[in-house]
Amino acid sequence: MSDEPDPPVVPDEQLRANGWELVEESVETMAQLPAMQVRGTTLEYDDMRMRTALEEATDGELSHRIRFFAATRIGFRPQLPLGVSAAMVGAQIRSAATDKFIDRLEGNGLVDIDRQDSTRLRVDNGKRARLKRFRAVDPFEGVEETLPLDCLIAIWTDGKEAMIVTTGYPAVSVAERTGIEDPDGILATSSETLREEVISLLKAVE
Repeated sequence: MSDEPDPPVVPDEQLRANGWELVEESVETMAQLPAMQVRGTTLEYDDMRMRTALEEATDGELSHRIRFFAATRIGFRPQLPLGVSAAMVGAQIRSAATDKFIDRLEGNGLVDIDRQDSTRLRVDNGKRARLKRFRAVDPFEGVEETLPLDCLIAIWTDGKEAMIVTTGYPAVSVAERTGIEDPDGILATSSETLREEVISLLKAVE
C-alpha cells in the first residue's frame, strides 16, 4: 500500500462540461519540516476549450494555455502522530505552498507577480479555506498585448490532511485585450464569469 497521499477528489463532470482536461498527475515533496516531509499528490488541468478557441481563431498559429486549475492533497511522511492534526502545522504548509505557487507561476513564464489580497472562503464540505489572490502578467507571445491574470491559491486543512487548490484566469476578456475573436464567443467571456467558474470548481474539491 502506498504511503503517498491519495489524489484529490475533483468535480469531474463539471470539469469535463466546461472543457477542462487533465494534463498531469504528479507526486512531490512540498516542504521539509524538522521531523517529516510534506508530500503532495496533484492533478493539473488545462482549459482546452479556450485553448482550442484560440487555435481556431488564429488558424493554428497560436496554441497557448489561457486558464489553469490544479488540486493537491497534502499528506505527511511519516504520518502525523496521534493527537496532531494538519492544522497544527498549517502556517508552515501555507508558507511552503505559496512559495511553490509563485515559483510555478514564474516557471510558466508569468511576470510581474504581485500579491493582491487574502480572504476566507467556505468550501462545499464546510471547511474554511484561506484564499490568496495574485496578479500576474502573461507575455502572450504572438500578439501585441500582454494578458493580465488573476491567480488564486486556496489552502485548508482536514484532519491529518490538507488541500491546496491553485488556478489562474484572465483578469480581462481575452478578445477585448488581444482583438482575437472566435465564432462562439469563448474568448470574449468576461473575467467575472471565468472567476465564478473556477471558484465553483475550487469549492467542490475534497
